[in-house]
Amino acid sequence: GYGAIGRLDIQLADLGDMSISGNLNSIGWGALDQKVLERRQEDLKQFDINSNLELGKFLPSKWGIKIPLYTQFSVNTSSPKFDPYDLDIKLKEKLVESRSSTERDSIRTQAQDYESIRSINFTNVRKERTGDGKPAPWDISNFSFNYSFTQTTNHDPIVEEDQENVYKGGFNYVFARQAKYFTPFKNLTKNDKLIRFITQFNINPLPNSFSFSTGLDRRYGNRAFRFSTPEYGTSITKLFYWDRKYNLQWDLTESLKF
Repeated sequence: GYGAIGRLDIQLADLGDMSISGNLNSIGWGALDQKVLERRQEDLKQFDINSNLELGKFLPSKWGIKIPLYTQFSVNTSSPKFDPYDLDIKLKEKLVESRSSTERDSIRTQAQDYESIRSINFTNVRKERTGDGKPAPWDISNFSFNYSFTQTTNHDPIVEEDQENVYKGGFNYVFARQAKYFTPFKNLTKNDKLIRFITQFNINPLPNSFSFSTGLDRRYGNRAFRFSTPEYGTSITKLFYWDRKYNLQWDLTESLKF
């Protein structure tokens, strides 16, 4: 048996980074002190590539646009030593005895455990504040946006195809200001201890911060089983979520916070 592992990390200047990795283990791979039956009984192949990029670098820096992008593609394949339906026959022998290339591909596909993941993700896409002006509730810099798509595909000797597509999207709003306290009775006589609680009375009429976020999550799944009638062999799952979150912070006075 043999095994190998490799990894390549690439730094793309200030644009981002990329990683590529692979893993390969054959039938018979294992530790030196393991017996033959204790060693790996399947061929394992793994491949993964992912990247983190800042697409805002293609735009003028004075715009303050940030577009973080994450992508991933990975494949895991496991081929057993023995055919999963005829456990006393090696898979290679069954492939040799197949009558056509189509039959050979079908036998190989049915015997494998396969998983693939494809993903693209935009997180916290925003416009940063570039000027020195006073922040306003309607500034575009208070908003940020998210979107992602992930597709996961599996199949094995029992499941012919199991695919799930996940779509997510939403936006966030955040506005914060420095608290300003008004003391309307501060000009009254300060030496009188009896009315000190009146002269020190203060109030902050506006909230310190307010945030709102909303997100949509849509999922679609399709699973089909092998060796089953069409009406019972396929199941479909559809889910839809809508989340909303609110956050308010308000210092009503210097000592009373909400």
